[in-house]
Amino acid sequence: MRKLLMIFLCLALASTQAWSQNRTVSGKVTDEKGNAIGNASVLVRGTTIGTNTKEDGTFSLNVPATAKVLVISSVNFENAEVNLSRGNTFNVSLKPASSNLDEVVVVGYQVQKKREVTAAIAKVSGEEISNLPVQSFDRALQGRAAGVAVQSNNGIPGGPVTVRIRGIGSLNAGNEPLYIVDGVQINNNTVALNGSTGTQTNPLNFLNPNDIESIEILKDAAAAAIYGARAGNGVVLITTKRGKAGKSNFTANVQYGSMQPLKLFNVLNTQEYIQQRTIALQNANPTVAASTIRSTVLGEMNLASTLTDADIAALRTYDWQREAFTNGQVLQVDLGMSGGNDKTTYYVSGSYNKTQSLVRPGDFERTTLFTNLKHTVNKKLSLETQINLSTVRQAGTFSTDGSFLGSPAFSSSLIIPSNPIYNPDGSFYGIPGSGQPFAGILNQNIISNIAFNSNWQRTNQLVSSFKINYEILKGLRYTGTFGLDYRLGQSDRYTDPRTNDGVGVRGRSSINSNWNTNFITNHVLNYSTSIKDVHNINVLAGTEYRNDQNEQIGLSGTGFATPQFRTANAAATPESITGFWTASRTFSTFAKLSYNFDGRYLFSATIRRDGSSRFGANNLYASFPSFTAGWNITKERFMQNNSFINSLVLRGSWGQTGNDQIDNFASRGLYSGSARIYNNGSAITPSQLGNPDLRWETREEWNVGLDFGFWKNRINGSIDVYDRRNKDLIIGRPIYSVTGFTGVNQNLGAIQNKGIEFALNADVIRTKDFRWQSRFNIAYVDNRFQKLYDTLKILPSNNAIQIGAPIGAVFTQRYAGVNPATGRPMWYDINGNITYQPLAADRVLLKGSQILPNYTGGWTNTFTYKNFELEFFFQYEYGRIFSDGQVGFLSEIGGRSFNALREIVDASWKKPGDMVPWARPINGNAEVRGAGRFGGDANFRKMDYIRLKTVSLTYNFPAATLTRLKLSSAQFYVQGVNLWTYADWPGYDPEFTGTATGTIPQSKNTTVGLRVGF
Repeated sequence: MRKLLMIFLCLALASTQAWSQNRTVSGKVTDEKGNAIGNASVLVRGTTIGTNTKEDGTFSLNVPATAKVLVISSVNFENAEVNLSRGNTFNVSLKPASSNLDEVVVVGYQVQKKREVTAAIAKVSGEEISNLPVQSFDRALQGRAAGVAVQSNNGIPGGPVTVRIRGIGSLNAGNEPLYIVDGVQINNNTVALNGSTGTQTNPLNFLNPNDIESIEILKDAAAAAIYGARAGNGVVLITTKRGKAGKSNFTANVQYGSMQPLKLFNVLNTQEYIQQRTIALQNANPTVAASTIRSTVLGEMNLASTLTDADIAALRTYDWQREAFTNGQVLQVDLGMSGGNDKTTYYVSGSYNKTQSLVRPGDFERTTLFTNLKHTVNKKLSLETQINLSTVRQAGTFSTDGSFLGSPAFSSSLIIPSNPIYNPDGSFYGIPGSGQPFAGILNQNIISNIAFNSNWQRTNQLVSSFKINYEILKGLRYTGTFGLDYRLGQSDRYTDPRTNDGVGVRGRSSINSNWNTNFITNHVLNYSTSIKDVHNINVLAGTEYRNDQNEQIGLSGTGFATPQFRTANAAATPESITGFWTASRTFSTFAKLSYNFDGRYLFSATIRRDGSSRFGANNLYASFPSFTAGWNITKERFMQNNSFINSLVLRGSWGQTGNDQIDNFASRGLYSGSARIYNNGSAITPSQLGNPDLRWETREEWNVGLDFGFWKNRINGSIDVYDRRNKDLIIGRPIYSVTGFTGVNQNLGAIQNKGIEFALNADVIRTKDFRWQSRFNIAYVDNRFQKLYDTLKILPSNNAIQIGAPIGAVFTQRYAGVNPATGRPMWYDINGNITYQPLAADRVLLKGSQILPNYTGGWTNTFTYKNFELEFFFQYEYGRIFSDGQVGFLSEIGGRSFNALREIVDASWKKPGDMVPWARPINGNAEVRGAGRFGGDANFRKMDYIRLKTVSLTYNFPAATLTRLKLSSAQFYVQGVNLWTYADWPGYDPEFTGTATGTIPQSKNTTVGLRVGF
């Protein structure tokens, strides 16, 4: 007993002596600008002794006397080492990580380091898109990720955006990617509650872009395969901002700016119009006297035929474009609060955005409230919840979807310029019933239509998720997610009786309501282990269930006693009542195995099996596998002493995904209820022929990529080559009409997209006060239709679909120019001979015509000098030609009674011997049958462009000023959007996906803002 007591005392004495040799070190960790870095790791090198910094960047750590070096690390920053022999207090400044391989990225149901990911993934940080004057984050992705083509369909604030990842893979199923916000799959169907003429609303408007922490884009099939049937077009994962332990931080951001049209058309004035219209009539009627032609032209314009040349010279020109387009305004206000302790963290924000459109009343107004909470119950259990509430009110012009006659963007450029806009007393000219005639084919006052008609939509949306994280055993974790996307849309469209469309029915009102409920839950087990620190294994398995319900009801009525009472109950005559309810369900199981040997050799395999109610009874289920492999070459011994190459990872992948973006009942035989079918009675009639064998459209893709980093990773990037094939495309196959149907849905076609993507990041210059960073990306994609049913090479219902041609290809006659002797337009027939009367049989595939360009990309340069930061971001597209329908109308030069482009007039034939591109004007295009004077490929132009998408100048207030103002941070910034575009495109904007006829163009934006933290 005495011996044991002596041993105990000796051990206690030794431990006391050892403890007395320990010491406490402290300090603060910041970035290069002096901003605190919270939750950074502070570790004694070679031990497990360490701590994390607080929210304000400070730390305190008890270290043994033998400790020599502290290693400081944080995500997206380079590691720093501190020599402990220099003292007990240290201020450490971390440099941003040059290599994106050190980033942490979100992949399928888990988080991984970028260097461990062997599939094709792109990441866009929230900082890159913060403060941009956009209503939805998808607009901000343009040009920032290789292989992701983003095009704005129109310039209406909050309008829809087209996003295509690695080309187009379907004809009748959707081509939009799957969007997942904090684990909740978002219903991304564009909302148009008033039918095809309704206000088009972007379904992603609910999320304030300034609440986003990061965006990961899963581009290849292997990365997306774990999401199965909904991932056929890629996946976009959005992670929102979260709170961090530490004191409460408050932020406020106010941004205000103006918007101007990108361009207006240079059209003819009144005198020029009279001259060109007269020439067109004379060319069509060479035997008619000039005085008669002149009287006819003046009569068309509702002018006296007795006007002299002096009278005509004194006629006024009314600028309809300047009246239709105004300078818009944008206001964005953000308030945020974050913080917490070691148990609970929170992030709460509120925002308000009001954007006035270029074309009234296409205004946008949004209010959001977002909350992100995390509570750690104990060492094993934690709970998370994200709640996003939003209300969006969008007032559209009476036609925003390209219906050109009702579009101010279209009509304002073509209205005959002698038509007055207002009467002398300020009232509108040409109101139906006023007795004031309106000249020309466009015989309505589009400005009064804007003022009298209304078309608005309100969307209230709740996107929420609740997560349970529980560590069952060491390395084994369960995560359960319950998500809800609930959307209520309401719209009201009113056609005023003081307009041409409304006068005959004394006004029309249409009201619609839509309820969409999307519930999703998934449950995942994730097991990670390491054997001897070199065999790293991760196994993931889970199930997922999704239920999507949609209900809509609408009614319309006509006959209103006065425009001041527009509600449905004030309608004298009920016109129609519509309604439907639909639902779809999906159940899935999935698993993933990942293995890497010492971070050197990497392998993963996934499998997902989906069952969907949308497909035929014989094909309800399908499986989607993927495999990836990678080789981290820099881990090999022969690379250890290479100071030039710091990162080199070769990777390859293969995978399959599905596409279930079809109508809920595309495989079913359907009946429709109809009124007044027979003897004014209602009836149930067959409307669709079913196909129980209808199966999934499947995307199969392989990808080979290389990630690299040179010169201490100051130059880094990636290159990917892929081949994507979509098969079993769902196409309506024609059948004999004696069956009572025109066609049946079948799996009949195939599309191929193959391409190459390149991304490069460079830390060009880095000194104490100055830094120049550059990011560049470019992507090439070749899209081809590969297969049709039977022996067909052209789809009967759409001659733009032909085997070997890209999607959206155009078949038309070839323009041969102008006969210099006569001024007549010439064409090539199918044999290449000149003809003046092109036929439908003379049409050929127009090379370069397609929906998406071959090349897309972006280039960002950021210059930082002391407290100033200047950034230029260029975005570009190359390799596509298309026609502009509005320019086609404006190029007829008196062929019909509407205005024309001055540049076309100047370049048109006027006398024998003229070598010009455009033919003489002639009324009704009488010289050409079939193609039209400006038909065929004559109106097709290159849509290549490069655009200064954003330029911004930011001033960060110095620390001394912040101390005096009692602020933790403050920034003042000025930025411009779409300030400069280089393009040989005659229309409003080369960035669009449709025909551009009547599309509201984008705008130039200039904004200033102030962001403070305290």
